[in-house]
Amino acid sequence: MHRFRIMSKRGDDQPTWDPADEGSVAVAEKIFDEHVTKLGGAAFATYATHAAVETPVREGPGATEDVRETRRITSFDPLAEEIVVVPRMQGGC
Repeated sequence: MHRFRIMSKRGDDQPTWDPADEGSVAVAEKIFDEHVTKLGGAAFATYATHAAVETPVREGPGATEDVRETRRITSFDPLAEEIVVVPRMQGGC
């Protein structure tokens, strides 16, 4: 299951979607459009590269870890594992 992490005054909301389910993808796209396109938030997507790299911290068999790529996105990508949405900052007194 793929998920959002939408930062808000309540903490973070975590709606989910299934890329194989058109209905949940449509709902997730509406959520993205509301928070990013309409309200001006910034969105960052995380993708697994399914590659393993050796890490110098551990030694021996299995001394690898998954590598994840994170990048800013401006349109909804149903294949992203996680999308973090940060609201637009507002200043003032």
